Amino acid sequence: MLVLYNLAIVVAEVLYIFSITLVMDALVERKRISGSIARKVIHLWMGGLIIFWFLFNSQYAQLLFSIPVLIFVAVMLSALSGKGAHKKVLKFARMDNLYEVVYGPLIFMAMFVLFTAFAFRSIAGVAALCAMVFGDGIAPIAGKYACVHYANGLKSLEGSAAFFIASLVSIYALTSILIPGGFTLRVSRVAVLASAIGAIAEGVTPGKLDNLMVPILVWLTFLLV
Repeated sequence: MLVLYNLAIVVAEVLYIFSITLVMDALVERKRISGSIARKVIHLWMGGLIIFWFLFNSQYAQLLFSIPVLIFVAVMLSALSGKGAHKKVLKFARMDNLYEVVYGPLIFMAMFVLFTAFAFRSIAGVAALCAMVFGDGIAPIAGKYACVHYANGLKSLEGSAAFFIASLVSIYALTSILIPGGFTLRVSRVAVLASAIGAIAEGVTPGKLDNLMVPILVWLTFLLV
């Protein structure tokens, strides 16, 4: 029964990852939403993968969690090769730039694999992924309505503030819900510092590298502080 349960979680994770992608694809195809909005929804939706960390009940939990993520990575790599799903993936790109839309998600999913390997079910790992998913996901949405810009107009003060708030709230919420005894006064203080560092990193890091720099810096903040 335990084997069947864990296999069921793997299947559920696969469905979770690809269901929102297929839904967004259908909406973009019907011109109900833009590719830009679809990307943001997918980015935020993938945050739910953190919950799957805590659903597996196996000594191979890290491997089982990583399998669906690696399947998604394989699909994205097939798109880069010009095969498989590349035409569908292009719907989410700007100016038919396949690398533009694939590069970011590849780093994004690679971070899930990295932290599953080295920070599985830890407060630092959850915090790092929260900052990457929710902080970095909310920042550009708030930036759409911003008045104060910096970094040659690519970033905004409002976006950075939204990053800080979204990152902090999600860290508080998920550590409290998922990790017994995880929410403490010390964790809350470190979360404030880590969220601030993540917001700064998101504001100054060029291109898609924020998906790399933000979670690593937040993770290191928790480890060192």
